[in-house]
Amino acid sequence: MVVVRPAIYEGAYAAALVRAPIAPLLYVYAAVDDGDSLRLLRADEAGSLAASHAEVLAAGIRNLEERGARLLGPEQSNEGREVLLVESGDGLESSRLVVPGWLAALTQGKEPAVAAAPTWTTLFVAPRPDEAALADLMDLAEEAWAGSGHPLSPVLYTTSPQGELVPLALPAEHPLSARLASLHARFAAAEYERQREVLELGLQGHEDAPLVGECRVLPHPAGGSVTAATFLAGVPSLLPRADVVFVAWREGDAGRYLLVERTDLERLAPLRLRPLSDLDPPRLATLGFPDQAELAALEAVALAHGTQPEQPLEDEPT
Repeated sequence: MVVVRPAIYEGAYAAALVRAPIAPLLYVYAAVDDGDSLRLLRADEAGSLAASHAEVLAAGIRNLEERGARLLGPEQSNEGREVLLVESGDGLESSRLVVPGWLAALTQGKEPAVAAAPTWTTLFVAPRPDEAALADLMDLAEEAWAGSGHPLSPVLYTTSPQGELVPLALPAEHPLSARLASLHARFAAAEYERQREVLELGLQGHEDAPLVGECRVLPHPAGGSVTAATFLAGVPSLLPRADVVFVAWREGDAGRYLLVERTDLERLAPLRLRPLSDLDPPRLATLGFPDQAELAALEAVALAHGTQPEQPLEDEPT
């Protein structure tokens, strides 16, 4: 069997489980039915099987496919738009997303069906994903994700022309594009916060332990929502790999900051950051601080700058 989950930790790192990525920040895990519950399969256990991790996962997906699932609904909004609720009776509703062709087969219009799996056991599907249906789907996903003790993802998913599960992308001019961007940013921030708690616990008692940076959700100056990290001068840090970065320092008695795209920071001050790809989600270790020439180059491409690095823009609610 298989289950869909975000990163699962063992100490500061992702647990050594049989898994594969299916979408940003989401994985499919192999699970063993122990009768009363499912137990995630450890990588060292899989080593005793005459099969690769990919083969173990494929077998679990085939087992899930044989179980099937019912579509309940439509869940009706106030305007009567159709969003279906998936019920499987096995607590593996969200796992149906990884069954090849399952979501695509529910399509009833020109555009492929869109789904949301806000909790371990909740899966909504919009077979005709017009604007009203997508808005309803976002409402349902956001409410369930925010109120669950077992949240999964508030993001909407669909299938690519190649049949792969992918996050839904909307053109910038779409009326719901800003809201979708906010859901992506909030999901990433929530996953980084889970990781931050684990890392901080693991670093307790270590001398010269770096600051584990927070991931915030901010309105982007050009519109929409983005994730943001803060790079403080003189404070060794593990930064989330956010969309934008506040580069902040003291200049005399005043504090200064530049708000820059992370990609610009990596391009213009490459020696100040070291990728930590062994962390899940990945982070960036700070190595010193940009010098005056690098700061000048960053200022030339900055999205914003000012003298209040503590709170230069107001966070969005998460």
